[in-house]
Amino acid sequence: MGKLRRVTKLQAKRLKQLEYNGDVTAYYLENKARLLNKMLFETYVSEDWNHNKNGSQYRKETDPLYPFISAPTLDEVIEWLREKHNIIITIELIQLINNTNNYDYCLYFPNTPIDCGNKDRYSKIEHAKREAISKAIKYLLKNAKVSLHSRV
Repeated sequence: MGKLRRVTKLQAKRLKQLEYNGDVTAYYLENKARLLNKMLFETYVSEDWNHNKNGSQYRKETDPLYPFISAPTLDEVIEWLREKHNIIITIELIQLINNTNNYDYCLYFPNTPIDCGNKDRYSKIEHAKREAISKAIKYLLKNAKVSLHSRV
């Protein structure tokens, strides 16, 4: 599965801030623009983080793959947003007169008006999903800061 069907590295970092913990099949490397699939990742790092591919002991902080960031698919994040945060994303297909397809999205946030009718249309469904996920992440990060300040 290519990068197009996964969240961007920036989205992955923000999801990590939001404690996304779903099972994934790929990872971004923190300091590199590289995406590793799970099989390649597990070739280098054992599941219990005790040894590297040669079996020698190491500390994960010094491993070239540390820190890594989960790289979930767009659909995995959309499902997580619904289940964990009650944020629903719908994607709408808009067929134009010239028989080309465009996509738009709607966001349903808890206790907030529906966010639909975006001025931009997307030629690929993945672009619409990615934009909706970005908006949902911004909403969650903003509300997390507000709730932290209200507790103080």
